[in-house]
Amino acid sequence: MKKNKNKVKKVIAEKKFLKQKYRKCFGIVKKHIDELDLMGLLEIHCPKDEYEFEVADIVKFAVGRKDIKTLSEIIIKVFNEAFDENFERKRMEIEIVADKILKEFRLLSPIEKETYFIPKELLPGSCYFEFQAGKYNTGKFWFSKMGEIKRDDSIYLYGDDDGVFEHSAIAPFAYMICGSYPAPEAPKSFDYCGITYIDESDGKELIKNLMKFAMLLGDGKQVYEALEEIGVYNPNTDGSWSEEDSIKKLDLVVLKNTAYELADWVEKTLTEHKWISVLGI
Repeated sequence: MKKNKNKVKKVIAEKKFLKQKYRKCFGIVKKHIDELDLMGLLEIHCPKDEYEFEVADIVKFAVGRKDIKTLSEIIIKVFNEAFDENFERKRMEIEIVADKILKEFRLLSPIEKETYFIPKELLPGSCYFEFQAGKYNTGKFWFSKMGEIKRDDSIYLYGDDDGVFEHSAIAPFAYMICGSYPAPEAPKSFDYCGITYIDESDGKELIKNLMKFAMLLGDGKQVYEALEEIGVYNPNTDGSWSEEDSIKKLDLVVLKNTAYELADWVEKTLTEHKWISVLGI
């Protein structure tokens, strides 16, 4: 009974923390969006909450973003849809605001502790990968994508909005999950839009590779250099991948933290389950 009470207290504390963080993020975004005043509504003395719906959408999709370009595109998309206009012409102003927002976001969560994982309460639409304990066969994955069910024993990794998931935060982990993917001799391929299974044997190898990957990043290696040293990346077949701007923009400290956290989660999960399912976008 005491154990259950402690668990409940922990859940309540985590929810309280997330709500507080959301309110702080909302305040930061609202302040800068109001100052930007893309439609000039506040300038003509419209209500102070004029942009609150847009701010809420930006906050929802901004969680986990680490670069100015991506956040700028989110802001442009939200305002384009809300006001049926093309705000691409104001990209320079929007990028300045995005930079200010990201700098304040970092003060809320020091980079030494940041990861690319997203709290389930703040999932951005369906643009994430779910690491689920056990072998997926329940159908709950698709419900979770619609916001109805989110498992407590799952963790959720940020996926890029541009649709090129091979160039987002999931990509390095896809290489480690599938060995030499996408080379022809890979033992299996990673399904960015479906399900990839990890068994106990794969899991043990993955933990080892994740730990080594994190240590190599900590030593100053670039993403593709670390993957090549581990033996899951082939520069002859995958050379162009390392030059992608979206790979270069990944924060190495955040990626290192993500690798350590994923290794810890995989190790704990495999003590109770024989399988792990990675559910795609």
